[in-house]
Amino acid sequence: HLGEGSLESAAVEFVTSLPPKVLGFEVELRAQDVVRDELGVHIRLEQTYAGIPILGAGVLVHANEKTRE
Repeated sequence: HLGEGSLESAAVEFVTSLPPKVLGFEVELRAQDVVRDELGVHIRLEQTYAGIPILGAGVLVHANEKTRE
C-alpha cells in the first residue's frame, strides 16, 4: 500500500522500506516516469549512485490510483 503524498514519493518510500535482501541492492531511488492507463498507475524508479543513474537498475511500481494499493 502506498502511503500519503505524491504517488512518486510514496512509491520511493515503499520500495526503500523493503529489506535489502528483497531488492538485492542498496537503494537510492528517484522517480523517473509516471504512466496512467486503464490498469492503474505505473511509476518507474531509477537507481542512482551519487545522483548518477545506474544503467539498467530500476524498479517499476504498479498501483491503483484511487486505493493506492
